[in-house]
Amino acid sequence: MSVAPPLERAIAALRAGRPVEVGGITVLSVETATAAMLELLDPDAEAPILLSGPRAAALGLGNLKEAGDLAHPVEIRRENWLSRDAALALADPAQDFSRGPIGPLAAMPVSRPADAAAALSLARRAGVLPALWLVAGDAAAAITADDVAARRRRTLSPGRGFRLTIFPRRRWYPSAIW
Repeated sequence: MSVAPPLERAIAALRAGRPVEVGGITVLSVETATAAMLELLDPDAEAPILLSGPRAAALGLGNLKEAGDLAHPVEIRRENWLSRDAALALADPAQDFSRGPIGPLAAMPVSRPADAAAALSLARRAGVLPALWLVAGDAAAAITADDVAARRRRTLSPGRGFRLTIFPRRRWYPSAIW
């Protein structure tokens, strides 16, 4: 039986709602985390949420200097009203028009921006919302930010049998129909 590479293990763990260590931070998907897992990893309900910069801008955090540059990840402090369900509603753009305003939201500077960006990239690759709880505890899988970036470069870089063929669109002229 073969052992899966670290990137695939990390993706599977995020999809299954288990914690993953990316660089020096341990994250848990807001979308797939169960209430029991969140209670186990964050019994005091203090874990902040890591959001992508564009999502933070959509939530109106662009005015806060603590949010910094919204081209980078933003950390949201967990308030007592921010339950698991409220965090999912906050993270999911599909629920923006079906819920009332959420807030107030307190943005904080991200302590490890490279690891945070890699964690959000990993969430996107896993097919879950790019919103993560920053938790403490043992991780089901561990990966470095360089591993996430290197894998992306390998799959997107041309060479070694990579071939792209572009077919032009067929033009339909009215005269060709008659």
